[in-house]
Amino acid sequence: MRRIAPPKFTLQILALLVVAFASLPALAQGIAVTPEGWQRNVAETGTVFYRCQAATCATNSVVSYRQQRDGPMMSFESFERSNALTNQRMVEQSNGNLRAVEVVEIGQRTVRDTTIFTTVKLIRRTNGSEQYYIATLFSDGRRSFSVVSSADRERDARANMDQFLPVVMLVAQMP
Repeated sequence: MRRIAPPKFTLQILALLVVAFASLPALAQGIAVTPEGWQRNVAETGTVFYRCQAATCATNSVVSYRQQRDGPMMSFESFERSNALTNQRMVEQSNGNLRAVEVVEIGQRTVRDTTIFTTVKLIRRTNGSEQYYIATLFSDGRRSFSVVSSADRERDARANMDQFLPVVMLVAQMP
């Protein structure tokens, strides 16, 4: 019988889930999980940043997550409005470095009892460079977390988000 190998993406997710499951007791003790090839830093705000240091990383790959206020998650309409305001502020406060922040895609989905909002943005700089930025907000109705992935190419930002979102959900103990 011939077996079909699972896609590389599935193997990456499985490997990260194994690391996360094995590390749950360590997390409870305050020890951080850092996937191989990624450097972990925690900002004063509590945001956890991962910067990819491996030679195989896509250019400028960064993923971050942070727990948001406890309580019910905002509506999708509020998420859209909040993103529009954030996009406008990013350009206004960039000291002329950003030309535009364009929404490529915005949507919502539910996985079991977890609501997930996602927006994909293209950041255009005045020097001609571009970067993709994916922001996800998810909640089980009691607790909310945000996860952000950025990279120079959209497919890389999406791949990084696909790699980290299940791990953050697992650490948050959401389905």
